[in-house]
Amino acid sequence: MWKKHEQLNVGSEEKQRALREVKETVLHRKHLDSSIDFIGKLVFGFEGPSVLEATKGPGQPLVDYWDCLKTMVRVFESQCGSLTQYGTKHMRAFTNICNSGVSETEMKEASISACDSYNMGKWSPLVLGHSAWSAALQ
Repeated sequence: MWKKHEQLNVGSEEKQRALREVKETVLHRKHLDSSIDFIGKLVFGFEGPSVLEATKGPGQPLVDYWDCLKTMVRVFESQCGSLTQYGTKHMRAFTNICNSGVSETEMKEASISACDSYNMGKWSPLVLGHSAWSAALQ
């Protein structure tokens, strides 16, 4: 995106549009990162970030409950907007939410709390559809 912006003519409407797109994308990425962090704190307390980033031992499966992972991603996206390819970096967090036994209701409440004031706009799953990850998990 940034390369496209750099190559366009200075002052052109197309360059301004490309810059807006870059800014919107960066803001959405910041929203995703802060929302996941906040959900971790809501669900696990102040240890939330470390719980979300925890790794399992060697040879153990990443996910214990694939259906849960798919559900949690969809719940999050329904309240907070599409994860996009960028958001796939948070799959470990969703996996740890599932492996810790967080219920769908708890996840929905935490997602609503984290994202209630966010205007999803073009990032809405109603516009974009759910992320490729939630589709791949089906």
